[in-house]
Amino acid sequence: QVACAWRPRPPASMAPSRSAGGMGAARWRLLAALAAAASPCLGQVHANAASAGGNFASGLFEAARPLAEESLKGRFISEMVAGTLPKAAFDYYLRQDNLYLTKYARAFAVLGAKSDSTDELVWLLNESVGFLRKRAGHKRHVDDQTFEREASATTLAYTSFFLQATWGEAAIIGYASVLPCHRLYAWLFATINATRDIAPDNPYK
Repeated sequence: QVACAWRPRPPASMAPSRSAGGMGAARWRLLAALAAAASPCLGQVHANAASAGGNFASGLFEAARPLAEESLKGRFISEMVAGTLPKAAFDYYLRQDNLYLTKYARAFAVLGAKSDSTDELVWLLNESVGFLRKRAGHKRHVDDQTFEREASATTLAYTSFFLQATWGEAAIIGYASVLPCHRLYAWLFATINATRDIAPDNPYK
C-alpha cells in the first residue's frame, strides 16, 4: 500500500469555534489525527464513516473495532469480569495504572498550555485534575526516580510516547496520542456492563 500524502485540515463546516465549547476543538483534533492514522487514504476513512451511518467519529472507531474487541478476550479482563483474577495481578495493574495516570495528567496539562482556546484549556485542565483524583487513593508524590524504578517496560514506553508527542509535536499529534485511550476505555466498560453478567460479590465490581 502507498500512503496518501495527506495532512488533516478541517472543512469549514467542521472547524471548531470558540463558542462551541472546549470539546469543539478537541473533537476536531481527535478526528483529524485519527483519520490520518486509521487509513492510508482519506477516501477510505470517509467510506468507513459512511458505512457507519455517516457519523465520522463512529466510522473511525468502527475501522478499529476488531482491535478493540480483542481487548475483551484477554485473560486479564475475562478473569476480572468473572471475579477470579488473582489479587496480586489486579494490585500490579492498579499500581501501574496509578503511575500511568501521573504522566497522563501531565500530558493533558501540556495540551492545555498549548491551547489558544480558554474553553479548551478549562476542559483539558479539568481532565488532568480528574486523572490525578482517580489514582485509587494513592496520594503520595511520584517523582521521576520513583516512576522509572517502579514502572513496567510497557508503562514506560507508552508514557514516553505520549509525553514526547504532547511536549515536542504539534497539538494535533498530542491529541492523537492521548485521546484514543478515552474512547477505548469508555467502550470497554460500556460493553462489559451491557454484555456480561457480573456477580454481586465480584471483588472487582
